[in-house]
Amino acid sequence: MPKIIFLILIFFITNFAFASEPYTPQRGSPERKAILDILREELKRFPDKEPSGIGFEYKREDAGVAKWFIEEGKNVIFIVNYLKVKDNWAWIEVRGENYGIDIDSLLHKEEGKWVVKGLVRPSYVLCLNDKEGDVKAYIYKRFMEKFPQAPVNIFPKVDSERKSILNSLRGIHRELDLIFVIKYLKVKNGWAWIETGPRTPDGMGQFEPIDALLHKEKWKWVIKHIKPCCGEWEDYLEQNNIKSMEGYYRHLMRMFPGLTRDLFPK
Repeated sequence: MPKIIFLILIFFITNFAFASEPYTPQRGSPERKAILDILREELKRFPDKEPSGIGFEYKREDAGVAKWFIEEGKNVIFIVNYLKVKDNWAWIEVRGENYGIDIDSLLHKEEGKWVVKGLVRPSYVLCLNDKEGDVKAYIYKRFMEKFPQAPVNIFPKVDSERKSILNSLRGIHRELDLIFVIKYLKVKNGWAWIETGPRTPDGMGQFEPIDALLHKEKWKWVIKHIKPCCGEWEDYLEQNNIKSMEGYYRHLMRMFPGLTRDLFPK
């Protein structure tokens, strides 16, 4: 094969592979702004006019943004936890900075404009038929089934260890029927750090966060440490002379040799 043809072939293969990967629009970019703006507008009608047709339901009356907030002309300021775009599809997960709400949403670009195809509030959505107790995985599955044309890799990856890890967390409150909204999970070298929002399947019961360090021992995930919550957290920081979250992670690494910094959030 002539060298020039070989180089051209490599160029197209490389660029095609790159183009096929999901990407995250940069902060301040027109595309990111357009996605957030249309999501903000659709949120004003949520959950009364949720567009997906999937049939998500809510028992709580405060699932959407309060009318007084909208009537005062206020907009929810979003903190973006996750955003991936590919082939004119986008999956985004946000929480409010100035209003307590969490939203996951699927969007599609149609005739040059982003359209919200569905949105859901993980903390409150009814999950009575979810057998795994993993709210996010349940949501991803429902959207993938409803919109099979959306690229699978715009959705966050569901680690194969999630189910076993959550089963270990349920042992903390065996008396409660808990399911979990996973906000962060990293598994590496037999260790796992997870941050969750425990709740009841009907969304009516919301419980203190469970952030935990686990280690895999004889094929089972064993809880080695649970981050103190609320007032106990302040006491823990003072007792251990910890000044920041970065200091807390370093504290855990000293407690458990073998942990590496990349197990924890940035």
